[in-house]
Amino acid sequence: MTRMLTFLLVLGCVGCAPVQPTAVAPVAPGTECNVSKMIDLIGERATPAVVERAQKRSGANTVRRYETGSMLTQDFRSDRLNVEVGELGRIMKLSCG
Repeated sequence: MTRMLTFLLVLGCVGCAPVQPTAVAPVAPGTECNVSKMIDLIGERATPAVVERAQKRSGANTVRRYETGSMLTQDFRSDRLNVEVGELGRIMKLSCG
């Protein structure tokens, strides 16, 4: 019985141990999204050509196009451009992540 209590006590303390931070790989040049060059696209119709132009300007590798109010995953990707499209098919917001 004493062994079992000791085991449970040690097991409970393992969950409290500090976690060592993992190294984050550096982002390769040119693979990080930058929205500062795209403010003029807000309000434009979100046609494939406009979204492609936004992607090229931002330097993003991927694009996530979604409608306002849609549920999104919370994963962060520095190389992804998020294009929020409103009811009328116009770009409401541009962000990275």
